[in-house]
Formats: sequence, C-alpha cells, structure tokens
Amino acid sequence: MVDSVMYGENGYEYKPCAKSGLCDCRVITDHTEILCNTTAGSGKAHRWAVEIDGQNSTVSTTSYARPVIYNITGMVDGDCDGNEDVRIFGANFGGDQGKLESITYGPGGVGFTVTDSCVLVSHYRIDCKTSWGVGKDLSWLVTVDHQTSDLSTFTTNYKQPELSVLVADDGMTVGGSLHTLNGTSLAVNVPGSYIEILIDDVPILFNTRTSKAISGTADTGRSQTSDYIRFTLPEMTRLSQTKSVKVRVGHMEKSNLEQISNSLSFVYHSPQINTIEVSSRSKRAFWKTSILAMKCANWL
Repeated sequence: MVDSVMYGENGYEYKPCAKSGLCDCRVITDHTEILCNTTAGSGKAHRWAVEIDGQNSTVSTTSYARPVIYNITGMVDGDCDGNEDVRIFGANFGGDQGKLESITYGPGGVGFTVTDSCVLVSHYRIDCKTSWGVGKDLSWLVTVDHQTSDLSTFTTNYKQPELSVLVADDGMTVGGSLHTLNGTSLAVNVPGSYIEILIDDVPILFNTRTSKAISGTADTGRSQTSDYIRFTLPEMTRLSQTKSVKVRVGHMEKSNLEQISNSLSFVYHSPQINTIEVSSRSKRAFWKTSILAMKCANWL
C-alpha cells in the first residue's frame, strides 16, 4: 500500500499522493515501479520521498523543464521613460509568483531588470512593465526557481531618438554661439544616459573633457512634450559651410545601447567682405608703375 509520495527541493513541497487519501500514484509493476502524475511546479533537483507501509524510500531527484520564451508583445518602439506594458508568452513559468526570480532584458538579455513589475498570469504568460532605458534589439531572459530560459529570439526596442528642430540653424565660422536641439526620445530622464551631438558624424565637445552631455544636467531637459539639448557651436574646421547635425544616445554604465537620430541641417555663414583698405606704400608703388608705363610709351 502506497502511504505517500512527495517531492521538492526539500522532498516534501509537492504531493501527488498525500496521507489524506488523495493519491495520483499507482503501482504498475509489483515491487519495482510506481506511476505518478506530477503536480504544477517549477525548479530542478527535486528530491523524491515514497512511503509504503510505514517505510521511507532512498533519495532520488528529478527536475521540471526550464522556462521557455516563445513570443513577446509590446515595446516595439518603447518610451525611454518606461512603464509600458509587455507580455511574455512561453512555457514552464511555474505556478507560484514567489518562484519568479528575475526577468531581465538588454544586449545578451541583461542590462534592465523588471522583476518587481511582473505578474505571473499562468505557466504560459507573464505580464510586465518596462524599465526606463535606451537601445534596440534587446533580448529577454526569464529565471524561475533557479532555472533560466534560453535567450529570447524575439527582441524589443526603445524608440529611436528623433530631432524635430534646431533653434538658430546658422552661425559664424568662429563658433561660440548658443543653439538648442528639440526632439523626442532623447533619454533626458533616463538615469545614467548620455547624449552626444555629431556634426558631420564627428562628436563636438561640451567642455574640454568630454563630448557626452549626461542626462539631468543643465545641458539637457524636457519642456512639456519635447526634449531639448543645448550646446555651444564649435569653430568650423572643414571647408563645407553646410553641416549635418545628429545626436547619439547611449548609457554610461550599460554597453551596446547606442542609438543615432535623424539629421538636421546647419549652415555656417559664408565669407563676407566688409571693407577694403589700401596702404600708402601700395599707392606709391602704383604711381611709380604708372609713370614708368608713360615713359615707355614716349619712347615708342
């Protein structure tokens, strides 16, 4: 007679056959084999304990299959500020919210953690809220009860930075004038993010040390629904007067997250002649040349 069959990390968490009389196990080969239906669960290296007629079995272990990610919906062009809905569809997510150890995404599946915002809906679905961030082609990982899924083949993206207008789109070749770029998804509220301004794909310096304007500093901000970045125009170093202006957004602590915006046009002023001055020495040379020409004409 089978008294009980239990298994789990400690040998008793899951009970397909309990002493209460509910038993989903049966002997299929006398003395040697018992068939049991597992209960819903998760994890690996579960120890089994069988009690028959008051005698306990020796220890053996089994594992549930690892979580699998089949599909992800949401965050096609995610807001850099986060807090948007994402649904993860798969299998083997377990039946206990407490066993949901971590859910992360980013290059290689790491970088941004959203575990605390996720709800285990079923063994096949998890609903989450996105974190603040930047980047594209971000893969996901799900860890349930000490088991981690393979890297998701489906990826998600934060929206690419987009420039709308360059306030004061011309300036003198000596530089020094103040200009403002307005746009969206410039990650100005993302902790640790940075923005670089590229003129003809070359980053300009915000100061003598770096080309990166850190989010939250005086150089960046948000006005109503538009992000902005202010910069001082550098001296023109190449012959072309018309320049392409873009921004590159990335993160100081997380690598491989850079995104580049569309481009706007900027024009350095053309050369302008205000006055022409002739020195007195040049005048004397001119008159001497004229007199010599007259003497030569008289000889002819």
